Amino acid sequence: MVKLIKHWLINSVQITRHNLKIIFGDKFPFFLLGAFAIFIFIVLINLFGGDPFTSESVYSLLVFEGIIIVFFPTIYAVQTDIDKRTIEILFGIPDYRYKVWLVRLLIAFIVCWVLLAVLALMCYFALVSFPVGTMIYYVIFPVFALGSLGFLIATLVKNGNSAAVVAIIIGLGLWVLSEALVDSQWNVFLNPFDEADMAGQIWEATIRKNRLFLFVAGVVFLVGGLLGLQNREGFMQ
Repeated sequence: MVKLIKHWLINSVQITRHNLKIIFGDKFPFFLLGAFAIFIFIVLINLFGGDPFTSESVYSLLVFEGIIIVFFPTIYAVQTDIDKRTIEILFGIPDYRYKVWLVRLLIAFIVCWVLLAVLALMCYFALVSFPVGTMIYYVIFPVFALGSLGFLIATLVKNGNSAAVVAIIIGLGLWVLSEALVDSQWNVFLNPFDEADMAGQIWEATIRKNRLFLFVAGVVFLVGGLLGLQNREGFMQ
């Protein structure tokens, strides 16, 4: 029994390490450095500008950072396999590609969560006091939904750079739309720490519905992306 558990752990570590090298290879360190640079830049602007940090502003900052961090492994997931010439191997094994990309996306979201937790702790100790666990819980929903949307776009466009352009345009459109939706449960960027002009219970219900909406949307996008992998000829071109 102990040997089986040890063998399973060793295999799990090796699989995780292998997939980390693929999905977080080459260009990802630049994305990560860029995310931290933008984080520090925004913090410094607010500090020297005299605008006090609040839980609301920290949430917006972390969502923005989460999108940047998860952007590369989701948008360039398929492109990375093409560049590394492993796409033929994945498509040569029936249904195996679904498991591989599902594991990779899970790893990507876990890594993103860990990095966001680090940034949240930095904000907590250096800027303003807020419930860190609750903050990360709320932040991960829009990041998951938009990350899954990025993966879906990547499987439809089948090119990392083109998918990135489409994702940015859609993201900007959702951001502009959020100004019109404001405190609506359909607002992708709804801020749970915002002081809404509605009763407390109604606001809490709106937040719960919004998180459910984001989770369901993320799952739908994820499944759509996995189903999009069936068009194997498009990826081979």
